[in-house]
Amino acid sequence: MPRDLAAIQAGFAASEDWIGKSAVTELAPGYRYGFRIKIDSVRNLVSIRPGIANVAGQRVAVNETTVITDEEWTTDRVAETHYYIYLAKTGEFFVAPTPPSYDELLSAYYHPDLGHLGMGRVFVDSNKQVIYASNEYGRY
Repeated sequence: MPRDLAAIQAGFAASEDWIGKSAVTELAPGYRYGFRIKIDSVRNLVSIRPGIANVAGQRVAVNETTVITDEEWTTDRVAETHYYIYLAKTGEFFVAPTPPSYDELLSAYYHPDLGHLGMGRVFVDSNKQVIYASNEYGRY
């Protein structure tokens, strides 16, 4: 699909803005390091190791392992469902049922409404227990 001059100019301006923000954060768009997601199936706990990431132009560092508790879940768990782990600009993690969408400008997967960086995925079984966790949307 051909793009008109206004669309090309808008894209160029947006990319210049992100180049500038990357220089400020010293991290390229989509950059992340660490944040390995692990599951303890005996205790039904998901933990995320420390890491650093560029979240929509902001440098976010998490210096301690985070254990996902009920507070991070944005909704009640539904049996036999995939949920997605996100990192906000505040350094907080959230778990939501909405899958991330790839943002070409930011070079990463983001929550389509909230702007949180997609980090991984978990699966809840018929007993509403987390039985699977992965770094599907990130590196570790």
